[in-house]
Amino acid sequence: MSKQHSEILEEYLNILKSKLPSWNLQEMDKTVEEIRTHILDLAEDLAGDDPVTEIHIQAAIDEFGSLEDIVNDFNNIKREKEPLDSGDGLGQESTFDSKSFLTLKQEVLQLVREKRKKQIYQVVEWILKGDSKMTKEERYSLIGEVFMANPDYFMDKIYKKFQKMLLGAYQLNPYDLERYLMEKFTLIPGEVIQTSFQGKLQLSIHVLKGRFYVTNRRLIFHGEIKESVAVLMFTRFMAQALEAAKEEVQSLQIAMGPKYSEKPCFGFQYSLENGHNIRVRNNRVTFNIAYDFQKKYTVKRKEVKVKISVEEPDLTKQLQTIQMLTQILQN
Repeated sequence: MSKQHSEILEEYLNILKSKLPSWNLQEMDKTVEEIRTHILDLAEDLAGDDPVTEIHIQAAIDEFGSLEDIVNDFNNIKREKEPLDSGDGLGQESTFDSKSFLTLKQEVLQLVREKRKKQIYQVVEWILKGDSKMTKEERYSLIGEVFMANPDYFMDKIYKKFQKMLLGAYQLNPYDLERYLMEKFTLIPGEVIQTSFQGKLQLSIHVLKGRFYVTNRRLIFHGEIKESVAVLMFTRFMAQALEAAKEEVQSLQIAMGPKYSEKPCFGFQYSLENGHNIRVRNNRVTFNIAYDFQKKYTVKRKEVKVKISVEEPDLTKQLQTIQMLTQILQN
């Protein structure tokens, strides 16, 4: 990157740093570095095989959002890290300790049925803490029951908060929990998790960045979902872009086939079956998924183009993951 491009990014980050909430210096530096990496990734995606230019950097900064929106987001995150109020119902640890596992389970499921999000956060935060008297198996199992009680509500409203809790000092690995829940509640017969990796998946409308789990049939994703830079560059066509995004999601669900609707998906799922036109370049695997669907009285052929970037710091694991993805796609 040229000095000019670097100055554009540094000026943006310096202004942002001066406006972010007053965390400790180490946390502040870590946050700014994560934002820098994210913007550079977006710029590289926009540039493709060409060198990154000032236009790409500026487009990536614009995509990341206004300074006001970002500061508001971080203020919300900071508030979420503060202790929750005791609230009503299941709201105090002494109450939790006095209940049997079965009673606690029944009351938590009632909270899910009533969609009492704040109380669900409180009880699950206590469940995740290392000082609760439940075993890890019991804690994981109870969270799985919460998920199964209302999968859509759990994934849309609850799980993001859980992920932040798990990254705290609760002595539990978020990826360990995710894998447990997928294997116990969501995999179909004959399906097994082969590996997992940090990375990015890019479709024509969306960019997904986070943790991916590879089974012998599909890719399951947990992380951040954003519109692609290419779409955001044409904001005057946002209404059309949103319609295209809905069509893209619907296409991916059709591509998965009816067998995957028998159980809820713990995350977002993408088919690895019927992949073709497979291309591998550095840490990226690009391929197409083809499927037939009924449209009125005729059968139409649909193509979905997918680009997966494996971003593991361990180059050996990165190579092994790319080889595994390619092998599954070719079978």
